[in-house]
Amino acid sequence: MSCLYTTQKLNRALKAYTAVALITRAYFWASLFILFFSSIVTLKQVFLLESIYYATVFLLEVPSGYFSDKLGRKKTLILGGLLLSIAYACFTLAYTFTLLAVAQIFLAAGFAFFSGTDTTLHYSLLESLGKQETYGSREASLASKGLIISASAAIIGGLLAWIGEYRLAYALSFTFALINFFIITFLLVDPEIDYEDRQTPPPFFTQLRKSFKPLTQPNLRFLFIFSVGIIVLNHVPYEFYQVYFKNYLTEFPSSVSLWTGIHTTLSTLIAAYVTHHSIKLADTIGQRRTILLATLLQAITISFLIAQGYFLIIILLLGRSLPNAFTVPLVRRDTTPHIEPSLRATYFSMQSLLGRALFALLLLTWGLLPGNGYTNPLILSAILSFAFLTYLTFMNSQNPTNIDYNSPQPKEATSITS
Repeated sequence: MSCLYTTQKLNRALKAYTAVALITRAYFWASLFILFFSSIVTLKQVFLLESIYYATVFLLEVPSGYFSDKLGRKKTLILGGLLLSIAYACFTLAYTFTLLAVAQIFLAAGFAFFSGTDTTLHYSLLESLGKQETYGSREASLASKGLIISASAAIIGGLLAWIGEYRLAYALSFTFALINFFIITFLLVDPEIDYEDRQTPPPFFTQLRKSFKPLTQPNLRFLFIFSVGIIVLNHVPYEFYQVYFKNYLTEFPSSVSLWTGIHTTLSTLIAAYVTHHSIKLADTIGQRRTILLATLLQAITISFLIAQGYFLIIILLLGRSLPNAFTVPLVRRDTTPHIEPSLRATYFSMQSLLGRALFALLLLTWGLLPGNGYTNPLILSAILSFAFLTYLTFMNSQNPTNIDYNSPQPKEATSITS
């Protein structure tokens, strides 16, 4: 497969991709968005806003993946960058439920267009340079550095909220999103779209059917189901830990945003360290054990959240990001080479779609439970998390034995679909 870009342009694009991947992780709002929402609307309306977000992702996740496979990675990321910029502008100006809902829609759309496309472009750039054997280690390194960026952004966002106003964090996010948009537009290239012998994807519904074909492979099916389920579980402590802080620090309400920022920073730095060593850990104890360990950790974290008002729980919540840290580079390494290039973004979008759709359903279920607190939603989530762990434990999987991740793979070996 022949690429039309020079090595110099591809190397420049690879550096630009690194910048985009890291800037995208500058979530200045991550440690305070629930606090921001709840300062304007009720807790049940907060759940509704989150449902709007995930419903939008549900509608756009797969079409955005097909858009990426059909029209190219760069065009998809340009649109995603523009949508995120609009979202952060709306959040900065939001004083009503309606504008918050509009912002959530744009935010979901932006992330949907990034989802799957970013990591697919990363692999394509490396493949064009003959460096695809470094994909797993580079993904782990990028994820680790991205978490450090997220940690730094969280503490900055917390400080901005503490000394000023929540929406300052969104204003800074808007600035970074705009910078990202220009980097994508002027520095990235899409080697896949310009291959001389590129195969274009089939019609949309044919592409959807093809995206399920890799699941006939036991290991890909195991990784797919785990990825869908862990998306749901990872979001549970993410939704509740800020409320936990708010209830714990009732005597110091003005300092909640600062402490959630500090806590998010520490949690993310721990995850960054673990992510950097995640591939080595998986190679040592095995793919399956790593995944089961990550699921168990998140199930325990969710269960601990049920106990209210304990400082020890706040300490234990520092590990809430570890399941992602353990598994994201591993899942990408063991999945991407097995999916044909014209299918990759759609495949990852389907995976993300199902996870977010199930979490949206869980959010709606929380809103229907009796009471206005968070104890009942957490009890339900803990039960579901241990049920999922049990299912994974008895699920059949088979690690691939024909892939050598330390040597380049010929193009024909990267696809398991016809």
